[in-house]
Amino acid sequence: MGSAAVTKQRILDAAERAFGTYGFSQTTLRSIVKDAGVNLALVNYHFGSKEELYQAVVARMAEPIIERQLAALSQINLAAEKPSLEAVLDAYIRPGIDYLLQDQQLVLKRANFFARYFMEPISVQKLTEYEFAESDARFLDILQRAVPEQSRIQLTWKLDAIVLLLVRAMGQIGQPHALIKSYSKTDINAAIAELVSFSAYGIKGE
Repeated sequence: MGSAAVTKQRILDAAERAFGTYGFSQTTLRSIVKDAGVNLALVNYHFGSKEELYQAVVARMAEPIIERQLAALSQINLAAEKPSLEAVLDAYIRPGIDYLLQDQQLVLKRANFFARYFMEPISVQKLTEYEFAESDARFLDILQRAVPEQSRIQLTWKLDAIVLLLVRAMGQIGQPHALIKSYSKTDINAAIAELVSFSAYGIKGE
């Protein structure tokens, strides 16, 4: 990795920490460059504005999650008139958990980053939504086939609720009464099964 690429990664790492801890509004580029050990000109050169830097941080986390989601989705029998709701939900839920839990040092910071999405101004929320828009639209299309009695807007709300559940579950890992008891595969798989079951129940409205 060249020096420019290393510098970009240092800036992204520092920005991820700052945005996840303080939120978009309370984070300054000056605090990010201090943490990254670079000058402001380099941030402007590589990313431009604070908004563009924030979106770059989101994109770095979103891309591997989306790649895993779409790969999991490709394994489902999408030709079926009514795809399995549980299988679709597993394809949506599992990749985010697998990605965020692969680095135990970062999981809580990244869970906090995504949790802050719901507290950010609408203009900042849209930066995150943009990165997930295409994959979320694909999941919504398939969910509508799995539960055709649900409207698009209902499924959109419920998908947002599932994201909140995921963030909360990952932010509490290892704590007393946490859904994810530990980083063991057994505990993670058990938690995913519980999340899929709970989410399917909520979507069906039964």
